[in-house]
Amino acid sequence: MILTLRGTPFLYEGDEMGMTDSPFKKLADYEDVAVKNAYKAEVETGKMPAAVFLADQARVSRDNARTPMQWDSSPEAGFTTGRHPWLAVNPNYRQINAAEEESDPASVLNYVRKLIRLRAHTLAFVYGDYEDLDPQNETIYAYTRSLGAKKYLVVENFSSGSVRYTLPGGLRADVLLLSDIPSSHQANASVLTLAPWECRIYQQ
Repeated sequence: MILTLRGTPFLYEGDEMGMTDSPFKKLADYEDVAVKNAYKAEVETGKMPAAVFLADQARVSRDNARTPMQWDSSPEAGFTTGRHPWLAVNPNYRQINAAEEESDPASVLNYVRKLIRLRAHTLAFVYGDYEDLDPQNETIYAYTRSLGAKKYLVVENFSSGSVRYTLPGGLRADVLLLSDIPSSHQANASVLTLAPWECRIYQQ
């Protein structure tokens, strides 16, 4: 979505590899002073149970989204040769790391590279007109980007389940340019079956 809409695309460290928030379980996992002060104010005064506070912080704190870059599967994810970094490395670094994804053509990293390359060579994504095709749909975000004779259709499934989606206005998907599911091949179709979280980009 970010790379097919107007504006300056922004990828935070690790987005390009599918890095996830670290599963911090206890207050000692955090270094953020705001979290520590909030713990004193909310938990130590009895206003909130510790488990509820920590569950909230797992969703909103900046620390667990700022753990070290996961370069490889070596100790500390190849981020440092020191004993430990300021924040602990996410335990999933052995599965999610740059070295592992470099060699996998279907990795998140290589998909994002293809997407960046597509945007760089498709002026319609930067300067083109935008039309939201189905603004009331709470699951599917479908829109077109057009510039001159060039037109592109983007269909994104923002849900954890598969969705069978009929394109509005008699529109048909034409040439599939890119999907994050490599086996997606539904060109020239008016009804699309989208996998969970799948995004497709078509040239019309």
